[in-house]
Amino acid sequence: MTFTIRATNDSDSAAISDVHTNAFSSEEQDVVAALAIELVRVRARPPVLSWVAEFEGEVLGHIVFSPVFCDALETWTGYILSPLGVREGRQGAGVGSSLVRYGLDQLTQMGADAVFVYGDPNYYERFGFSVQTAESFLPPYSLEHPTGWQATSLNDREAFPEPITLSCVPPLMNAALW
Repeated sequence: MTFTIRATNDSDSAAISDVHTNAFSSEEQDVVAALAIELVRVRARPPVLSWVAEFEGEVLGHIVFSPVFCDALETWTGYILSPLGVREGRQGAGVGSSLVRYGLDQLTQMGADAVFVYGDPNYYERFGFSVQTAESFLPPYSLEHPTGWQATSLNDREAFPEPITLSCVPPLMNAALW
């Protein structure tokens, strides 16, 4: 199956919500779908980046990268990958991997320094994410699953000597999500 990846637009809201509702368990689907729509609408500097994978007009998957901030680093740019969803029945076909790789490539070209994720280490390590890379950065809230906090460096910048606490765009500044 050959699908295309494109930036989201205002008319994608229903399809994005449907993808995340379909991709996540009944306990998570409403929260993740609402978060995805909120993040797509956020206006921030640097900007929130959102893409869909599409096949014959059907949105198969969706990903969001939103900026993270830290007062101590004025010349540093970081993003967090959240959420990533692929429609059930299309999972395992490379849709999610393609969205992650596409996003990381775009962020590298933009000059971003690092990308964070709070997710399954077994899935995200294939993209270069690791717990060790994230050690210099603290998430905005305590984590239920600390080994899920991972990062990948997009350049050769050295690690920071002291852990730096990050903040996120408003929809992600919710302790219940962490």
